Amino acid sequence: MHSESEQTQQRAMSIATAIEQMTQTSKEIAQSAFKTLESSQALDKLADEATQANNTIKTSIHNLTVQMQDVENSAKTMGEHLSEISGILDTINTLSDQTNLLALNAAIEAARAGEHGRGFAVVADEVRQLATASRGSSDKISSLLDTLAQVSNTVINGVSQSAEAARTSLNLTEKGERTASTVRDSAGNVEIQANAMSAASEQQSVTSDQIAKDVVAVQDAATHQVSIADELKALTTDLQTNNALLERTMANFKY
Repeated sequence: MHSESEQTQQRAMSIATAIEQMTQTSKEIAQSAFKTLESSQALDKLADEATQANNTIKTSIHNLTVQMQDVENSAKTMGEHLSEISGILDTINTLSDQTNLLALNAAIEAARAGEHGRGFAVVADEVRQLATASRGSSDKISSLLDTLAQVSNTVINGVSQSAEAARTSLNLTEKGERTASTVRDSAGNVEIQANAMSAASEQQSVTSDQIAKDVVAVQDAATHQVSIADELKALTTDLQTNNALLERTMANFKY
């Protein structure tokens, strides 16, 4: 009985040590879960900030795209007007050439008429000079229109390229927004798991503490049992001694 009590006491001590280690491990797990929770919350905050930044950039790019589209449309409209003006100038040039030719013919006829055609020759020469000046002015305007058309085409090409780059940037911001949303969802899942892990670790720690208390109680009971066993052993020894003494005494009475 004494041996069994000692074994019970030793087992109780071993269990108490194991439970103490398990409690410590549970506390470490709870601390790790808490740190994981803090990290996931920080990640969630960063994801929110990234989403807000992406939304701001997205709005700015959208507004810029609209403005560039307006510029592109205006440049195209200007190009159409330039084409119309160029057509009008072609008509003016044609009329100037025809007027110049008519004035030249009139001057020839006036020269043939001699003294009678002198006044008409002066008028024809002035008309020819006006036609030549008109043609020169229209040529300058046409040259300016060509330059404006080239500038307009350059603006249109530049705006088109910028608009394409803006659309690409917009797609990237939308992709970043989706990525941030995925990160935020993942952080939320990690946070839920960390909370569950922390709660489970706390419950395990509480349970371990209670078991440790129960084991201590068992250990105390086993120690008390060992003490009782020692007392019983001593009483048994005394009883055996008394019985031996009694037997010797009875033997003396027989003789």
